[in-house]
Amino acid sequence: MVGRGWWFVGALALSGCGGIAAAQGGDEEEGSPESTSTQRAVEGAACEAPCRWGCDAEGCDVPEWVVVGEAHSCALRESGSVDCWGSNDLHELGDGSTTVRSRAALVGGIRGAIGIDAGAHHTCVIDVEGAAWCWGANDRGQLGDGTTEERAAPVLVRARDVLVDIAAGGDRTCASTREGDVLCWGAGDAMPRRIEGASRTIELDVGDAHACAVRADGEVSCWGDNADGQLGDGTRVARADATPLGLHGMIAVRTGRAHTCAIDATTQAVCWGDNSAGQLGDGTREDRLEPSVQHRSVLTLGGDRTCGRVAFGDVACWGEGYGVDKALVPILDEASAVTIGARHGCAVHRIGTARCWGANEAGQIGDGTNEPRETPIDALPPS
Repeated sequence: MVGRGWWFVGALALSGCGGIAAAQGGDEEEGSPESTSTQRAVEGAACEAPCRWGCDAEGCDVPEWVVVGEAHSCALRESGSVDCWGSNDLHELGDGSTTVRSRAALVGGIRGAIGIDAGAHHTCVIDVEGAAWCWGANDRGQLGDGTTEERAAPVLVRARDVLVDIAAGGDRTCASTREGDVLCWGAGDAMPRRIEGASRTIELDVGDAHACAVRADGEVSCWGDNADGQLGDGTRVARADATPLGLHGMIAVRTGRAHTCAIDATTQAVCWGDNSAGQLGDGTREDRLEPSVQHRSVLTLGGDRTCGRVAFGDVACWGEGYGVDKALVPILDEASAVTIGARHGCAVHRIGTARCWGANEAGQIGDGTNEPRETPIDALPPS
């Protein structure tokens, strides 16, 4: 999926728009994409209203997606460039430094990306040619370059297949191929490996230690850790291979830390897994080992939280920080897309800005401060 937990308001977000070229702010690393002009992104900083993030001769260059890690955030613009902000101790921002940034900074050279997602301390994109590029932490091989070395700039994932979708979570990353297979890396594997049983894939998502995919026939399969029932197969047994759940008619799947929801074409959702914080939204804190909790719609999952649409089209969240009862978040009604992490969340506002809320000790809200925000506030564009 383009971004972890992404959902257009009113329509499912199955693909994105964007790109990748070589990192600024330091020497190029082996495997970095060839340097190209980033004129469009640089010019964007000087734009006047109504372009609130950036623009060029073609018009406004605004964020299409925002993804969040443990304490960093990244926005993929319509032009295909990427801006990141927040924690950078492990090179999460891909700007060639370890400087923590409380406002967006360009990830130099990114161009032509069609998908983006973030794990806890790494970020990955796929480009129009079907290649994947990642940067940040790599202690568990989550960058897929065959090493466990941190990367301060985008590095090429060593996958021979043409990739069409990418998802990241925790210390792992997965991507689907043009043929519908799924490759995963990280969690101790520094090279991409094919997931047995995952085929004809049209959409996938990755939690902290599990992953799920949707097949072309609407079936959902999951693999990985299962201590909280997040695989939905009725057990707590971990699975290395993709395990089908017997669901049909699904078009998307969303994963939190250890809970999962599958979504059908009418936007209705069914959820399962960990419920210790009430994140399944059934008014209890009891884990569900099989798909069983129904919702009118689910927009996004992250950490131990879930957000979705309730009566009258309002947006509400439940789980950690919200409790077992659904809490309305009215300002998200004006968002075109929403994503949440364990401690902060971001949305793309209809007017062309990124708005974030939650924890902000590393500047992950992007408003130029380190003050936590209870309600969404505009992130500052690159200076």
